[in-house]
Amino acid sequence: PKVEKQKEEESKIKQSYVMKRDTIQNRLKKIEEEEERMKEELKQLSEDASLIRTKKNDAKVKVDLAKGKVNSLTSPAMNTLLTFVDNPPPVFKYVMDLFCSMMNQPISYGKKLFKDENLISTISKKIDPQSMEKTTLERAYSVSSRNKYDSREANNVCPALSAFYEWSNALYYLCYVTYELNSTESLYEDKKTAFNQFFDGIEMEKN
Repeated sequence: PKVEKQKEEESKIKQSYVMKRDTIQNRLKKIEEEEERMKEELKQLSEDASLIRTKKNDAKVKVDLAKGKVNSLTSPAMNTLLTFVDNPPPVFKYVMDLFCSMMNQPISYGKKLFKDENLISTISKKIDPQSMEKTTLERAYSVSSRNKYDSREANNVCPALSAFYEWSNALYYLCYVTYELNSTESLYEDKKTAFNQFFDGIEMEKN
């Protein structure tokens, strides 16, 4: 009986060891899987941010080129815009609405804006792609999404409008990719923090 009891106890000890070993191995496997998932997620976010950063740089170039055309407009050319402000053709109304939305102003502000003697500097000062709020960008998107025009149609109204049409669209796209980049970089930092906290917890668990 003593021998049988001893064997029984040894068997229980062995089973307990196997169960603990399996539990540890399963835990380690889950940790490795979670680590791999987190690393892959961070890698993907980093690659996404890199691609968006390239798009943002390209967008900046287009904005600079478009603004250069606007800055080169003569006073007589700028004055031609005034003849259409009170009763703007559809493409002109689109340009007005897009600038107003990016400035977080009501659509009705468009006529006042284009009568501003400092029109170009006013737009430049009031539209900051880096700090644009999500709600403002969403308003701008709702306007941009109904764009069915092109620079030729704007030019048919007057050449000056064509320059502003190109500038408004280039500026909106820069705002969009800037927000996209800021959001992606913020998410990356959040995931990175979570990743570090995860491993801090693992180290504490080991100790």
